[in-house]
Amino acid sequence: MKIKGQKKLSISMVVIMLLLIIITAEIIVNTETKADYSGTTSDNLFEYTVNTDRKYVLITKYIGSQQRVIIPSTIDDYPVKAITTTALKNCTTAEYIYIPSTIVEIGSSGIGDKYKVEADAFSGCNNLNTVEIDSNNQYYANNNGDGIIYNKAKTKIYYCPNAKEISSLTIADGVTTICTSAFAKCKTLNELVMPESLISINNNAFRNCENLLKVTLKNGIKNIGHGAFGWCEKLTQINIPNTVETIDDYAFEECHELTNINIPSSVTSISTSTFHNCHKLISINVSSENNSYTNYNDDGILYDKNMKTIVRYPQAKAGTKYTIPDNITEIADNAFWRCSNLTQVTIPNTVTTIGESAFHYCENLTQITIPYNVTKLQRSTFGGCTNLSKVNLPDSIIAIDSMTFSDCTSLTEIEIPGSTTSMENTIFSDCTNLKRVIIPDSVTSMGYNIFHNDTNIKIVTKSNSTAHQYATSNSIAVELDNTSPTIQSITYSTKETTNGSVKVTITANEPLQRIVSDNRTWEYVPNTEKKSITAQISSNTTNEALTIKDLVGNTATATINVNNIDTTPPVGTVTMDKDSYKSGETATITAVFNEPVQDGTPQIVIARNNFRYEIKKMTKQNNYTYVYYHDTAKLEGDQRVEISEACDLAGNVMETVSKNFYVRPTLKRIDVTTQPNKNTYTVGENFDTTGMKITAVYGDNTSKEVTDYTVVDGTNLQLGKTCVIISYTDGGITKTVLVFISVVENIDNLFEYKVISDGGYISITKYIGNKQNVTIPSMINNYPVKTIAQLAFKDCTTVKYIYIPSSIEGIGTDEIGDTAKYESSVFVGCSNLNTVEIDPNNQYYNNNNEDGVIYDKNKTKLYYYPTAKTDSSFTIIDGVTSIEYRAFANCTNINTIVAPKGLVTIGVEAFLNCTNLSKITLNEGVKTIEANAFGLCESLEELKLPSTVETIGLTAFQGCVELTKIDIPSNTTSIESSAFSRCLKLASINVDSANNSYTNYNNDGVLYTKDMTTIVRYPQAKVGTEYTISNNTTKIDYQAFEQCNNLTTVEIPDTVTFIDAFAFARSKNLQQITIPEGITELSYFIFSECSSLKEVNLPDTLKEISRSTFDGCTSLEEIVIPGNVTKIDDFTGCTNLNKIIIPDSVTDITSGSFAGADNLTIVTKSNSTAHQFATNKNINVELDDISPTIESIVYSPDEITSGSVKVTITANEPIQDIVSDGRDWEYVPNTNRKSIMAKMQNNIANEELTIKDLVGNKTTVTVNTKDTDTDTTPPTVTITTDKEKYNSGETVVITATFNEPIEDGTPTISILQNNVTKVSEKMSKQNEYTYTYSYNTTTASGEQKIIISEACDLAGNVMESKEKSIYITTILTKIEVTTQPSKTTYIEGQNFDKTGMKVTATYNNGTTKEVTNYTITDGNNLTVEKTSVTVGYTEDGITKTTTVPITVNKKSLSKIDVTTQPSKTTYIEGQNFDKAGMKVTATYSDGTSKEVTNYTITDGNNLTVGKTSVTVSYTEDGITKTTTVQITVTAKQTDKLTVEFNQYNEVDNNDRKYLCNISPETTLEKMKENITTNGTIKVYSNNKEITGSKDLVTTSMKLEISLDDEKLELTIVVKGDTNGDGKSDLYDILEINKHRLNKALLTNERLLAGDVDNNNKVDIDDILRINKFRLGKINVL
Repeated sequence: MKIKGQKKLSISMVVIMLLLIIITAEIIVNTETKADYSGTTSDNLFEYTVNTDRKYVLITKYIGSQQRVIIPSTIDDYPVKAITTTALKNCTTAEYIYIPSTIVEIGSSGIGDKYKVEADAFSGCNNLNTVEIDSNNQYYANNNGDGIIYNKAKTKIYYCPNAKEISSLTIADGVTTICTSAFAKCKTLNELVMPESLISINNNAFRNCENLLKVTLKNGIKNIGHGAFGWCEKLTQINIPNTVETIDDYAFEECHELTNINIPSSVTSISTSTFHNCHKLISINVSSENNSYTNYNDDGILYDKNMKTIVRYPQAKAGTKYTIPDNITEIADNAFWRCSNLTQVTIPNTVTTIGESAFHYCENLTQITIPYNVTKLQRSTFGGCTNLSKVNLPDSIIAIDSMTFSDCTSLTEIEIPGSTTSMENTIFSDCTNLKRVIIPDSVTSMGYNIFHNDTNIKIVTKSNSTAHQYATSNSIAVELDNTSPTIQSITYSTKETTNGSVKVTITANEPLQRIVSDNRTWEYVPNTEKKSITAQISSNTTNEALTIKDLVGNTATATINVNNIDTTPPVGTVTMDKDSYKSGETATITAVFNEPVQDGTPQIVIARNNFRYEIKKMTKQNNYTYVYYHDTAKLEGDQRVEISEACDLAGNVMETVSKNFYVRPTLKRIDVTTQPNKNTYTVGENFDTTGMKITAVYGDNTSKEVTDYTVVDGTNLQLGKTCVIISYTDGGITKTVLVFISVVENIDNLFEYKVISDGGYISITKYIGNKQNVTIPSMINNYPVKTIAQLAFKDCTTVKYIYIPSSIEGIGTDEIGDTAKYESSVFVGCSNLNTVEIDPNNQYYNNNNEDGVIYDKNKTKLYYYPTAKTDSSFTIIDGVTSIEYRAFANCTNINTIVAPKGLVTIGVEAFLNCTNLSKITLNEGVKTIEANAFGLCESLEELKLPSTVETIGLTAFQGCVELTKIDIPSNTTSIESSAFSRCLKLASINVDSANNSYTNYNNDGVLYTKDMTTIVRYPQAKVGTEYTISNNTTKIDYQAFEQCNNLTTVEIPDTVTFIDAFAFARSKNLQQITIPEGITELSYFIFSECSSLKEVNLPDTLKEISRSTFDGCTSLEEIVIPGNVTKIDDFTGCTNLNKIIIPDSVTDITSGSFAGADNLTIVTKSNSTAHQFATNKNINVELDDISPTIESIVYSPDEITSGSVKVTITANEPIQDIVSDGRDWEYVPNTNRKSIMAKMQNNIANEELTIKDLVGNKTTVTVNTKDTDTDTTPPTVTITTDKEKYNSGETVVITATFNEPIEDGTPTISILQNNVTKVSEKMSKQNEYTYTYSYNTTTASGEQKIIISEACDLAGNVMESKEKSIYITTILTKIEVTTQPSKTTYIEGQNFDKTGMKVTATYNNGTTKEVTNYTITDGNNLTVEKTSVTVGYTEDGITKTTTVPITVNKKSLSKIDVTTQPSKTTYIEGQNFDKAGMKVTATYSDGTSKEVTNYTITDGNNLTVGKTSVTVSYTEDGITKTTTVQITVTAKQTDKLTVEFNQYNEVDNNDRKYLCNISPETTLEKMKENITTNGTIKVYSNNKEITGSKDLVTTSMKLEISLDDEKLELTIVVKGDTNGDGKSDLYDILEINKHRLNKALLTNERLLAGDVDNNNKVDIDDILRINKFRLGKINVL
């Protein structure tokens, strides 16, 4: 094999690489490819897609409604690696989300080459306060459990939950980037302190933090992104550090309280919209040392450094008038946007460009003059300037863009200049007072709606001009002017002649256009209404004809003839007292002229770098001499004096003369422009300046490198020293700068530690190595190592074994004491740790027979079981009394645990997330199972609680989804709320009858307290759709019926007085609920997401409906709010709620209470809170202001209580229950709330009661119980019909005969069929004793139950109901197939499938019903000739039939497929096709398939170059089907493989080869162009070939070049690409810096990528070179 262009590394580099490279073997396994597919998880919480190629799951949508959302780590045996951007969108119920260790990307459509988090992934999660990242996740992390998402290294903050309660936040050191939208909408945040490590605040990072008041930024930050603090409406204080370079557009948009902002010298880029609508902003103060921006005379206005562009005028700056400085050439976009204080702005003639919306919404601006040289008016330049009444446009304007003067309502007339050719759309839209516009004939293009809504407009123009045509076609009034102007005079001024020219003035009888065609500068003579124009014309001009135009373009000719006059200008010279000055000295400048000059005309200009910073008039000494005294302290460096404008007595003006001078600068500062090669030292070393460069910067911003600096304190460096001082002196001025360093002890770069000085020992604070086997030292620097601090081994994923020496007294703590101390976080994230060996001489900790498990010394406490131990079962040793906090957490290999007999306590989260634990054996003696002890043990099926268990903690068994029953022993005294939440298969909680704290109700498996006053938990999988709570119950506990999806009805007794939060939440099939009287408040989320809940009856005692009580009740259509309710919090998501009756008692309705109820109508009183709410929210409202009418008051003796009378009040509409008089008023049944009844004393005379209807309208009723009727005997009735049995369609006459006279209209008849009421009406009176009713039986069938009720005698006594039954006979007349079966086409031999078919029977009375017990008589073994099957149904001896049409086809071969590709698909010409490994499947017309082997290959021999496929053929029953197999055929190669890498280098290192010197962002296509070979080039990433020509090649990709059996394999190294994304950017700088500081070492190809300057080491020079490349300062790395 011949390799050309190969370059070798030095021997020293090879040695370094030998030490760093880890040789790995890659095993490529060919697996069968299966198509991607989507699905829904078995718990109906997530929708997902499986990428079978890359073998991972993508969560696409969360469809649950839980507060705590646990993202699964696996689905269908595939790891869950990504969550799409919309998967969690608008999950308003979620308060907590758990991200497992498998997740690579959050907010994506799939896994890319770099992990990421999109904050939009949590958009709309308005109640989310915590996102917990699994400690084993390799990409993301929390910081000390703060619920905020960081990258793994905690250098980036991706997302802070919106609902997190954080009023003050200090972001941790180490964070370099606040990512896009990370803290957006964090509404509780009001104070923020950034770390020194921060570099970038990305787009929208703190947008809509509406309560943020103060932000403290520290040096180091460089970029403040788009909208970073947008809409932080209360932000009053923020400092911009002197490291910030870029402040992007809208960074501080709508920061309404921001008054001042200081721009430091470092800032190089500020957008024109950075401070958009900061309407209290008074001043933008720019550092005098800033090289990109400035102020003018400290005016607080933002300009570019050269004073060419005015960038932003602060909106709240005081003053009504402003004059823009003379040097300005451009007014930037939005420069004066909404500057409402300004009434007048003077624009200098130097301005040539005015940006879009430059004066938009300057509502008090009254007049504006646009200077000559401005050629275009941009979009919306003066839009919304409502007081702008006068506009002067110059003759230079060629085009006017859209909406330029829209909404200028004070503008009455305007002249379009004669230079204008184009007028765009809507220029003067909504200028409602605009009456007159003069448009010249030069305008040839006019857009649509230029004068939209300008109803009084008139256009003045010439006939047949574009403006004339526009007015005509748009029905606009037009005034035509076709008369040429008349020249009235031409005057010549000799007094004002200049430089051989004469001032000529032309005057006409009407306003003129300025002349722009003769290259002279014609100007209007002031106060002549544009009728006179003047210009300087050469004194030798004779009879020149000039064309004059009036404003619309009519022309006339003026002839110019100038006589010769004196035109010689004066001559001046400039002298200075010296040529060079020290900064601060006064320079004397003298100008001497050759003839007398007019007083006050000589002008002096002092300029530096073409910036004219001082312009003054000189002081006269005599007619020939003028002087000026200049203070040189203002600016330093090269300066220039210019003398101009001196005018002799004849009016001639001198030409400008100038002189240069120099002001020596002073030393301003020194900078470290190149860091020293070494910045980490061990104790006692001296500071090394090698590689360091120091630059001195002077007052004129010039600089030079200096070498005669001194190091002040760089010897004998000690622990704790973080910097050394560099000093430099020039001209008696001394400046210093700091160089930051680290001083560490040398312990092989494996551990970070600290000395506990008061205890005289070492605490290991962090393991920083990457070994698999770690031995903790017992001594460091003669100090004993006694403790291992919290998180010391956090996320050490390489570690498999740890040795703990005898000296250790505390693990997970800095403290020591008399007993062992242990905190579980010490090993969090050690996902491969399987053994922790304790030295046998350790006095505090122990193993058991070298099992690698941590116990205390006496083995009574089990502290830690390594998560990577592979044992599937584990028997805990006898003697252990306590399993400590998180001892077995995340041990997913264990499926069986046997606990010891002496065990007493199972600690908090002891077995959390042991997802494969299916069985645990607990012995007698266990007393306490603490919070979340078995949380998320998803496979736990079998668990028997010992009789000794006393306490079961909060969420102890949460998420044990396979647990079907639990037995509560007799000694259990405490079961915390949510102990069994999310146990979705739990059908029974059985309590021992001897238990004194808890019980069941009639052995129903429901958990109550012993006294039956509290129902604690109803098992989620308990069988049955209805449940009646015990009559003794007063409280329904937290989550008692949560997610009980079998229940449709729960009956709550009147004894219940309190229902706790989430009591019925997510019980999706619950349909009806009645809340008993006595309940005063509904707690939060009680019925949240009860999506089938249709009927809710609320008690009149209810006062408050709390947050989200009915959130997501999508079936709820109508509800009545009782009259004592004062506050309604939330009906969000009740999408079908169309009517709610709200009384005037309600005074507080939360803003978003009815979000999603788009068709809602609120019924209420006028001017009530509900009325105002509906109006504000644009909700339909129905107003009821009519008081109820009392129809009757009935007194009847009380059968139970002597001395009392039962009083019934009936109104014409539903009324509220009376709760204010202390009596127990109740609604009378079946009166639709129109009648209420209570017991009253029989001696009440004329008591007035206030009656209210449902919305609060009042009326008064007088009650008098004295001398009421004492007759207490109710009437009786006899019911008769003419016969007992009827045919359907006959009429039944029903007669009710009473034993005494009955009140008119009181007898009610009800007729029920199958317990369903068909009739409920009043009977017809025949006489005082007899009532009748006629009943038509056309639609009736079967038994009919007749009930007579509510008959009332004249004393008010009501009869008891009485019943009678009759029977209606119906006759079957026909049957029909009303829904065809799902399948109607069959293959011969199949049987008829009735799935989906519905059969309906019809009867003689026209009624129908669906029937299921029909028969199919001929549906088996179908034949081709069969066209229908027969359906039969028999009822009461009558049989009816019908048919179902079908089609029966003959079974046939439909296609063949190659379902497994052959092992070999690449051939050399002349070879034969090899079908080894190939599988062919035949598919038939009935959908069945089978593998076939007797197929043929028709063209597979002697393969030729260019052939891309071979044909596979299979024949069965005369039918032949074919398919193809894709192949590649290459020409035979007789030569050896040759490769030439052109500009790339090949590097050998032991068994590995690298291809180096590849530039960043090189595409696959570009790389191939630089490789010359006779072989085939392939590139692989993670064993998958990369084929896209525009794909970037990245570090760690594999390059394969092959020819026949000869192959060259290399690993790609892209310069500067240490993180493998193909680029060289800030992320790579961070990776190299970690390596340089020994925090995360680069190895192998990544180490080679970091050495961009090819000096065999990765250091600060590489960082600086990458940074220059990143900033575009160098083009090649």
